[in-house]
Amino acid sequence: ANMLAAILRLQPGVIGSAVLLRPMDVLETPPTVDLEHVSLLIVPGSDDPFRGSSVTLADHLRDLGASPSVETVNAGHPLSDADQDVVRNWLAGQDRQGRL
Repeated sequence: ANMLAAILRLQPGVIGSAVLLRPMDVLETPPTVDLEHVSLLIVPGSDDPFRGSSVTLADHLRDLGASPSVETVNAGHPLSDADQDVVRNWLAGQDRQGRL
């Protein structure tokens, strides 16, 4: 997730849609790029000590024009069964909209 978030901004246009589970911003000085056509699902865990970093990253990507959906699941930092349903539903919506 962290690598994808970095690639979105370091190589704009390479990724059009992505699911970021428990992401954090790893770029010290993120570039300002146009992410207008990027659809994202960002899934923080409600008990994740890094949850704030995920929300801040979503806000930053939104400021760059991306369309992040943020769906918090009842989990910590490790992945959980709850992630599957959230990701499945988001992917189905992306498919219906012709974004995949």
